[in-house]
Amino acid sequence: MINKMNRSMVAETPEEKKIEKLLEEARKSKEIIEFAEEIREELEGIEIPFYSYRVKKVHSAIRSFRIAKFEKLEDLHDLFGILAVVEEEEDIPEVARRIRNKLQDYQEYDLLTEKDWMEQKEARKKEKFEEVAEGYPKILADLKRIMAHTENLERVLPPLSYVIVSHIPMGDKMLPVEIRIQSKAGFHIIESSYFTLYKNDELDPKTKGHLLFVTQQLLSRKERLDTKKLTQQEKNKLFYEMGELYQNNFYILYHNRDVVLDVWREYEKIAAKYELQLPVYDFHFFGEKEKSEEMMEVIEQDLDEIFEEYQNFDLRKINTRGYVEEAVLTLQVESLV
Repeated sequence: MINKMNRSMVAETPEEKKIEKLLEEARKSKEIIEFAEEIREELEGIEIPFYSYRVKKVHSAIRSFRIAKFEKLEDLHDLFGILAVVEEEEDIPEVARRIRNKLQDYQEYDLLTEKDWMEQKEARKKEKFEEVAEGYPKILADLKRIMAHTENLERVLPPLSYVIVSHIPMGDKMLPVEIRIQSKAGFHIIESSYFTLYKNDELDPKTKGHLLFVTQQLLSRKERLDTKKLTQQEKNKLFYEMGELYQNNFYILYHNRDVVLDVWREYEKIAAKYELQLPVYDFHFFGEKEKSEEMMEVIEQDLDEIFEEYQNFDLRKINTRGYVEEAVLTLQVESLV
């Protein structure tokens, strides 16, 4: 797993120490675990490859708090996170409906289509950052600023997702929770760039927003090429669109070639892990293939080595099916899965 996030940050200011204390209490809380398990039970009968939840790590919360230039603990909205990945995107409205039934106060955001985050770029061009439709909270206004200021990358909600934000009781406190619902495709695309690019603290922050925007557009088309039954005309259209994306953004892609290749690498590795039902970061598919850290390190090394035969700056030329087949064969022969 490629992870270029700075994990050395510790709480220093009084407000940061409040965040640390709340997270420590959350890790010991049975209430929030019971809440997450109740949600899981509520979703029975829907095909969900995996359902996962976590208390945010202190270093990650402090990092987001500082980069986003937040001023108080209440500005953070995902100290507890729940992720539900559905096999079929048409199941998302029903999943959202069942989750809403378990909440009292909440806000929800449909960011499932590329159009939803394509408009972020248009908002920047028109310099209408301060225009907020009546009734829309500040968090959605921040989403439209994604390309304008790097700190807002830590404020916005994840694209290709249906997101519900709320608070759940924890003793005498209320803990902010972000519930993310994604299709298998959306999860694949977003996680490919999560630690390689979105949380990459080695990258020039001035280029991060633009690069993230372009790579996700390329990945969304690659995912369709890899997984959908398409006519030749449909394939040609996607190839053409990807070619235009490369041409129009060649400078930033080429000058960040190593980062781009890391994103492509994670995309291919996640495709193989999905096939083998292996963990992706902290997410365990189907609750079955639990592996030790030592075993996962060996698997990661094997997947990296196999990728060397397939890597290409032009994402269209990477044979995902061939990579997955070789990964499955290699890991099964070595009895790693």
